[in-house]
Amino acid sequence: MGTMKQCTGECLLPTWSIRMEKKKNRVPLGEIASSICPNSSDPDPRGSFGKKSSFSRSAAVISPLFSSIKPSRKTSRKPSTRVSLRVSLEDLGALSHLQNRILESCALGISTSESLDQLCLLVEEMVPGSVASLFLYDSGKGVLTWGAGPNLPPDLKEEMFPLSVEPGFGSCPASILSQGENYVEDTLVDERWNKARHIAEKYGFRSCWSLPITDGEARVFGTFAISSKQKGGPNEFQKELLQTARYLAAVALMKDRYEKEQVQLNRSLQNHRRLESLGRFTGEIAHEFNNILTALLAYCDLLKGKALDDGSFGPGSLEDLKEIEQAGFRGVEIVRKLLLFCKEKPFEESVFSPNRVIEELCFMLRQVLREDLELNLSLTRKEISIRTDETTFGQSLLSLILNVRDQLSRGGRVLVKTDSRDSDPEMKPQERKDEVFLLHVCGVSADRQRTFKADLHREGLGMVQNFAKRAGGKFNSIQDSMDHSCWELSLPVFGSSGSSSAYESIPSQKRGFFGKGKKILVCEDEPSIRTLLKRILEEQGFEVCLAPDAEWAEKLFKEDPEGFDLLFTDIVLPGKNGFELACGLRGQRDDLPVILTSGYSHEIVPLSSDVPMSFPILKKPFYSKELLQAIGHLLFNEPKPLNF
Repeated sequence: MGTMKQCTGECLLPTWSIRMEKKKNRVPLGEIASSICPNSSDPDPRGSFGKKSSFSRSAAVISPLFSSIKPSRKTSRKPSTRVSLRVSLEDLGALSHLQNRILESCALGISTSESLDQLCLLVEEMVPGSVASLFLYDSGKGVLTWGAGPNLPPDLKEEMFPLSVEPGFGSCPASILSQGENYVEDTLVDERWNKARHIAEKYGFRSCWSLPITDGEARVFGTFAISSKQKGGPNEFQKELLQTARYLAAVALMKDRYEKEQVQLNRSLQNHRRLESLGRFTGEIAHEFNNILTALLAYCDLLKGKALDDGSFGPGSLEDLKEIEQAGFRGVEIVRKLLLFCKEKPFEESVFSPNRVIEELCFMLRQVLREDLELNLSLTRKEISIRTDETTFGQSLLSLILNVRDQLSRGGRVLVKTDSRDSDPEMKPQERKDEVFLLHVCGVSADRQRTFKADLHREGLGMVQNFAKRAGGKFNSIQDSMDHSCWELSLPVFGSSGSSSAYESIPSQKRGFFGKGKKILVCEDEPSIRTLLKRILEEQGFEVCLAPDAEWAEKLFKEDPEGFDLLFTDIVLPGKNGFELACGLRGQRDDLPVILTSGYSHEIVPLSSDVPMSFPILKKPFYSKELLQAIGHLLFNEPKPLNF
């Protein structure tokens, strides 16, 4: 492949002549080294790492990318079938070492920015007194942005970028415009620096050699440049160094782009799966709602048929009313399940059975999980209640199950188990006080191999950790009795004493005299609910003033500020919202009791600690007794309802 010419003089180094076919890629440096030194002490032409190094294996991943890079279409030199390289063996070894160092960085997963900084520093070592830099090209905006250049002056970054790709702005814009080499030997006289000469003078750059960075399809990533305080052009070795550096920069940038595209593809795939699951889930919800509405309408029809002339109902009406109530309960449960998929929600404590939430959520998830996944439950038979935010608990379970699903790409089983134990098993039985509820979520692959790992640092589990901390519990990874890797969520059990007494309590006053002498201002924009509230409160002896919006309520309050004993208002109102109404009336009378109510519109209520006013919220839908309990709590010191 090559022939050695006779050299004269002790200090002269051999010169090599290498033939290349026209229009083909440049000969890889490894092949050049092999042809020059077939009997070299380093048998591996890929560099100083040798055949047994880890790089030899990892370079196989990068080599397809590297081999796809071709010279740019335009070049300032005329194409030739013969390229003469006057490169010493020492310089050739340095180029090979540079190639190996950067390719190994890419193969070992070092970040692109670190690899590019390393490339610049290595090039600077090979060209003493120089500064290497890499700029990225934004084709949409037609500008160059900062890429790498650890030794460029910090002020230069702020002063130059973004740099317009126009004639006269320096060597790098010229490389983008010509898509070829631009070796500026003197920046103070070269026309390519007419508009940026003040930059060269300020920072002392007398020469600047720049090449465009392209991929195999001639798409431009940016430029690689060497700047120096000495004027002059590059020698043969420095030209070869620039070519090698830009190819290596292209490899690093192509790898970075490939990884980003892979991440985007994975996200798109996950979003597609979520949308597919959501489509099936909404179909199930629509089916459930249709059943509920059918029952409601049918039983209302039956009741109308049983209505007598005096307004009373005939035999069997009570059973029909109970069925209507049960249909309403099912509707409430469906809405509560839907809230599990809503992430923007304040933390609201309530007492509930975790096993019930787990059963309901897993029943829904069975409809939307992949067909190759089986969802198994093993729930404790012990009646356990916990006091925390029910929606966030369900979201935490959902996040754990979906993480298991993502890890079991080849199918398998998702195991959800619950249990309880004393808070400190090492304590003596007579000394143990608190009980802890345990939730275990595990994964078992279809081929029985341990492909699932309960890693606490997986994406999406930060919410679970925050929930456990806020609920007074813990979130860990464990090995269960079957040697399965599991996530364990432990939460304090809500004691049986007082767990339901407040919920079941009723006003101590007799019916019809509970609110005697008390006046309530009700602000509600929905006419049917407004009328319903009036009936409930008046039956308990309250005097009720109704307002359809905040402006109307403010007008009524202004007429008799001391006459109202309580404000009950919806949060979502036309115009001014209920929170703003409550703040305004409190500004006129600071001892006014206030109750807000809402279905799910907490985003307009400030939840931060620096808000000067806060009000209790009664969640919709609510029972009549819950409304009266909330009012009794504020006016008569009755027990507080749990959802208040």
